[in-house]
Amino acid sequence: MSPSEFTYTHRVSYAQTAPSDHVYYSRYLEMIEECRGEFFRSIGCSLKEIYEQYGVQFPVRECHLKYLTSARHDDLLTFHVNITKLSGARIHLNYELQRDETPILTADIEHGCVGSGGRPTRIPQSVSELLSQFIG
Repeated sequence: MSPSEFTYTHRVSYAQTAPSDHVYYSRYLEMIEECRGEFFRSIGCSLKEIYEQYGVQFPVRECHLKYLTSARHDDLLTFHVNITKLSGARIHLNYELQRDETPILTADIEHGCVGSGGRPTRIPQSVSELLSQFIG
């Protein structure tokens, strides 16, 4: 693990699987969102705290997922996350999801920073400084 990487683990629940016991494709997005929330908590400011303090949110602007193989019920998955680009009002996050050493999925997601009116705004300086340590 590089110093610019956040790691998060998730156990696949039965509710996240299809009848054939593999993770239903859209559930990966829910896991990624859960991981993103924990990523922000790990740097010392939850998404809720950022909204309450600065009045900004980070909605998804673009999302690219590449499914490599299936995860199954009760698998312990590891997410490796880093920031590939941080600029102005945008954050680009890269996720690599693995079961043991087996790659399951990769995701590249771009988030915009928007104010309470939904208009693009710069990422607050203090948040940007916390995030910059994860540029990889």
